[in-house]
Parts: sequence; structure tokens; C-alpha cells
Amino acid sequence: MDLVIALALQIVYGIASLVLISLGLAIIFGMMRVINLAHGEFLMLGGYTVVISTNQGVNIWFAMLVLAPLVVGIIGVLVERLLIQFLYGRMVDTLLATWGLSLLFVGLVTSIFGAQTATTISPPLGAIQIGDYSSSAYELFLIAVKVVLLLLI
Repeated sequence: MDLVIALALQIVYGIASLVLISLGLAIIFGMMRVINLAHGEFLMLGGYTVVISTNQGVNIWFAMLVLAPLVVGIIGVLVERLLIQFLYGRMVDTLLATWGLSLLFVGLVTSIFGAQTATTISPPLGAIQIGDYSSSAYELFLIAVKVVLLLLI
């Protein structure tokens, strides 16, 4: 039974993440009529912003809640102003442009950081013991944040 609860927690965490990412895609398409094939790469840039800044000694909460959204937002505005605004109403062209942007971002990150994954520590919220299994309290916190964000949308 403990395994079922631990697995259910991981499944809910994964589903909440995917739903939130999907809503981001839907909002971009709904507001701008652009299918952004580089959506995941913007998420990656936010993650690397957190990794780089925490490795430089920045507080992880500040990096996650302030720096990463700010950096990704600035890059997003630059991409919209320099690339996307010229392609509105041309669906195939925006698909190709955002696909190329995706390849560019992945290539840049791979050439700078290599092909291995980059990690950082999770915020220190402790662990929750579920029988023989342990789960991060941070994951429960993220599930709650994602549910609140979904309700706000």
C-alpha cells in the first residue's frame, strides 16, 4: 500500500507538471495564434538560469521565483519582437521559426554545458515518509502551487 501511495504522488506530480506546461502552450496559442515549438526550450532556459545562479551562491527561492521568470520573460519578449511579430498569420512560417529556435536553444545549451544534465539542490523543505518510501516535501509543495495556478487560470 505504501508503494501505491508513493507512486500515486509521483503520478500526480507528473500530471500536474504536464498540465501546467500544456496550459502555457494553450495560452500562447490563444493570445498570439502561434504554435511555439520552442516552449520546452524556454522551460529549459529557466531551469539553467536556476542552476547557474544557485551555483554562483544566489538563494534558490530568489533564483526560482524572480531570476528564472525574469530571464525567460526577457528572452521571450526579444524573440517576439525580433522574430515572431513578422510571422503573425503565417502558421507554417511560425512553426518553422519556432522549431529553428528550438534547435538553436538546444544547440547553444549543449555547446556550453555539454550533453549531461545539470542539477541543483531542491529547496530544503524536508522529506515525507510513506512507509518504507520517502518523498520530498518540495514535490508536495509544487503540486499545491500547480493546483493553485490552475485554479487561477
